[in-house]
Amino acid sequence: MFSLYLTGFAKLDELSVGFRTLRLSAPQKMPQKAPAPNVATLRDFNSNQPISKIPIELLCEIFTKFVNDPTISRIENPTGPLVSRHSSVDPTILGQVCSRWRDTALNLPTLWSTICIRNPAKSQLYRTHLWLERSADQPLNLTLEDGIEGRDLNATWNIVRAFYSHADKWRRIDFSVPPDLLASIGHLGQDAPPCKQLESIQFRTTNPVSDRLRQLQARSPNWENPYLDSVWSFFHSSPSLQEVCYTVKRSDLLPRNTPFVQLTSVSIDFTLSPDVLLGALSQFPNLYSIRANIDSTEFHPPQSVARTACPIITLKHLRTAELFSGRPLTQFFQHLTLPSLETLLLTIATFFDGKSISHHSALQSLLQRSNCCLKKLQFIDRQMNEDDACIYLETPELQALSFLEFGANLSTKFISLLSQTNLNGSHQNLPALQELHLGNTTNTPDGMLSQMIAGRLPVLKRFNIMTKSGGYGPIDEAFFESNY
Repeated sequence: MFSLYLTGFAKLDELSVGFRTLRLSAPQKMPQKAPAPNVATLRDFNSNQPISKIPIELLCEIFTKFVNDPTISRIENPTGPLVSRHSSVDPTILGQVCSRWRDTALNLPTLWSTICIRNPAKSQLYRTHLWLERSADQPLNLTLEDGIEGRDLNATWNIVRAFYSHADKWRRIDFSVPPDLLASIGHLGQDAPPCKQLESIQFRTTNPVSDRLRQLQARSPNWENPYLDSVWSFFHSSPSLQEVCYTVKRSDLLPRNTPFVQLTSVSIDFTLSPDVLLGALSQFPNLYSIRANIDSTEFHPPQSVARTACPIITLKHLRTAELFSGRPLTQFFQHLTLPSLETLLLTIATFFDGKSISHHSALQSLLQRSNCCLKKLQFIDRQMNEDDACIYLETPELQALSFLEFGANLSTKFISLLSQTNLNGSHQNLPALQELHLGNTTNTPDGMLSQMIAGRLPVLKRFNIMTKSGGYGPIDEAFFESNY
């Protein structure tokens, strides 16, 4: 045992001597730091690379494609401006590649003329001003999207002020702001430069931030209207305004000073009874597009219609109608004539009592009365039966359709009508169809769907056939796998 202790001390002594030797030996020579590269040499090297010889015009085009790329995913909490609410594209990174790219990006105002602010915060303010400055004299497309939690009223207000200081360059704006700022925003229009280039506006308010306003909103739901009138008065002053989206339901329907004759595209994001919507449509003589929600109240023809000898409203310029409804639209269709209609998008909600919707004959009459030439029809109605759907395939006013989407109960009869051909090989129904989407097909023999599609190629460019069961037979399955 004693020898083991001696051996242990001997080892410790060897280690001690080793440490002393290390401390007394001459310090090792540290490796020398490489000299800093010469900036001029690097620039000369970069300028001779193939990528540096891309013409400025082409480089600008590449940059523009980059900022408009929809495939770059959205980020939830951006710290600076974006070019879209659906993307995280940031043009400032283009200036971090090299001096040539930086100079090109800084002198390309279109890179900075589309600004999207989501969840406004103090950290976004400096770069917002920077982008506005770099946009130079380019028309601006601005989006301000209020957050849900942790909202910063002061930051939102400062960003709104920055946007209003460039109102003379507005082209399209989409603002979502807390109602706490409505009164202040209304006053901004008095000192802001005239928004003469403004073409499109969507303005909505979110939930109040302050408890006081929440209580006021509960007691008086229409308290916002006078302030909204003030805000909209500034927007409506633009001689270029054509497209608007109204989002707040009110007793007088639309804001004061609405330029009815000037507007060509109107979206109403709250429900209206059919008679109120008809009365509103009659005030827009130059309407090209309408998007509206129709509720399930009883129909009463508007006074402006009832007093006329012919209770028909003619919208001679209307080309696109997108309607959402929870009720049959029979009487609504009976009071319209749309001679220029090219696109009709209808979504009919399912009735809770299971009753079928019987407005198809009224829609047929509308198309015949209008003598229009529809190019696109989207009809989503889960209660539509196959016989009603088949009528549309044989309607003369629909034979020029290039796009058809049916969300209805479809089976062999409907598919057979789509498959029928004339002696010369052309299709009897919808011969110009280029895009077809069918939902909820059922009980079709295996191979019938693929045969119908194959017979319409190559005129038919795109198709999507959904079955009620979610699957296909082996013949159809093999065809769709090889042709999708």
